[in-house]
Amino acid sequence: MVIIDSACKKFDEIKKETANGVKRITIDSNVNVKVSASNTNEVTAHLHGSIISDQNLNFSVEKQRNEILVFVKSKGTSISSRYMSVASGCSVVINNCSVGGKGGLTLDIQIPDKTFEKLSIEVKYGNIDINSYVRASAITVDSKYGNINIGSDVNADIINIDNAHGSIDLSSTFQTLGINCQHGSIDVDSEACSDVRLDITCQYGNADVTLGNIGNSKVSVNTKYGNCKNNPKLKGIYTASGYIEVRYGNAKFC
Repeated sequence: MVIIDSACKKFDEIKKETANGVKRITIDSNVNVKVSASNTNEVTAHLHGSIISDQNLNFSVEKQRNEILVFVKSKGTSISSRYMSVASGCSVVINNCSVGGKGGLTLDIQIPDKTFEKLSIEVKYGNIDINSYVRASAITVDSKYGNINIGSDVNADIINIDNAHGSIDLSSTFQTLGINCQHGSIDVDSEACSDVRLDITCQYGNADVTLGNIGNSKVSVNTKYGNCKNNPKLKGIYTASGYIEVRYGNAKFC
C-alpha cells in the first residue's frame, strides 16, 4: 500500500447528447471506461469516483456531424501519472481516498442499442469494459496501462486491440480480430458466426484462444520462448485463418 498526503477530489457528473444521425462514437479518456447499450436515443456519459489531481478534469460530450466525442482528461498532473511506477500492483490511499485497482474514476457510457459504423476507445490509464449488447461494424481499442474486457454479448465485424500493459479478455463475436499486446495475457473464448481471421501477437505473456463452431483451421501458432499448442476442435462449419504469435510465453489455439 502507498499512502500519499494530498487532496482528494470526488466527481459525480452526467453529460449527454442525442444520437440522431450518429454513426461513430469516439472516447478519449484517462480513467476507467465502461460502455453498454440500451433502449435509448442518447449517448449518456456518467463520470464518477475520486482522483488526486493538481487541477480539474476536462469532461465533455460533443456531437460533431455524425460523430459523438466523449473526452475526459486531466488538466494537471494526476495520481495515475505521478505514481504509476510506485503504485504498480498496489493500492493507493490518499487522505482516505482509494485510487487505483477498484478505486479511482470511472466513466460509464450508455449508447443506443443499434449498430454503429465505428466505436473507438483510447485510454491511457484505466480499465476498459465493453458489454451489454454493444454493436459496431468496427471496434478499436487503444490502451497504455489497464485491462480490457469485451463481453460475449458484443458484436462487431472487425475488432482491433492495442494494449501496452494489461490483460485482454474477449468473448464477443467477430469476423476479424487483431490484437497486439506488449505485456499481459490474452484470453479469447468465442463462438464463430462466420469465417474468422486472427492476427494476434504478444511479446511478454500467454495467448490462449478458443473458437467454437470451427470446421477448418488455417491458423499458425508460434512461440519463441514457451510452449505451443495448435489443436482446435473442428466440429463446426466455419474456417479460421491467420496467426497467433508469442515471443516470451505460451501460445495456445484450441
